[in-house]
Amino acid sequence: SVLTTWYGQGHTRPEPTLHESDNVLYVALDGDDTATGSEDAPFATLAHAFNTVKAGQTIMIRAGTYYEGQLMLANKARDGSPIVIRAYPGEEVILDGSDPELMDAAVWQDEGDNIYSYRYEGRSVNACLVEKATGKVIRLFPVQDVAHLRARNIPDAGTFEKLHLPGAVFTDGSTAYIASPGPLSNYIVHIPKQNRAIVLEMRSHVQIDGLTFNFYGKDDYTTSIFVYNSSDVLIQNCNFNYDSSQIYVKGDTDRLTIQNCRF
Repeated sequence: SVLTTWYGQGHTRPEPTLHESDNVLYVALDGDDTATGSEDAPFATLAHAFNTVKAGQTIMIRAGTYYEGQLMLANKARDGSPIVIRAYPGEEVILDGSDPELMDAAVWQDEGDNIYSYRYEGRSVNACLVEKATGKVIRLFPVQDVAHLRARNIPDAGTFEKLHLPGAVFTDGSTAYIASPGPLSNYIVHIPKQNRAIVLEMRSHVQIDGLTFNFYGKDDYTTSIFVYNSSDVLIQNCNFNYDSSQIYVKGDTDRLTIQNCRF
């Protein structure tokens, strides 16, 4: 036998850092999608910014809550010229998957015994009530049948009271049902309209910084950020609250960094 010795040198990849660019598109709740996207004339929606941004540019988002989802980048970035999606420094930016129409308890039909219903296309196991007086969030338990919700009972497990469940949710594809711990007027209802917040499919060299993702999760494969066949992605300084799942990674994805996030 012959013994062969190989000599070589190598190194680890550089620590990923947020790319700084002077080429910035701004988004603000009081903006206008027909505007230029400058700081003085920002876009109004994240969807328009995602459709417009190009390699080497940054989307800078001003404070507020954006009820948007399924955000997909129309253009590809490249090595050395990533696309950056970030919150404006010092400002809180929230992406919220809730259906704004269903947040108001007054639109729900009162069926008695603190059971409520409303039309709802699709299915979700992710629903929350936020108590108006205290801000406390109550995550509703997903049951498999409206009869169990009305009876406040889980088969082979026991009553909601025994299981310490404050409430429940059931969706059948056309209607959502809620069993509330008290009158629904005491709460803000968060039930998702959006399946996902940001979708990265074949979109490498993307950086996401300083965003908060709340209440995403409708139908199948739900998540706040979906990463599929997309490498060299940096997700940092983000918060994920009451989502069905947070970051879903699939396919040929390499060099994904998730750091300094709160789940």
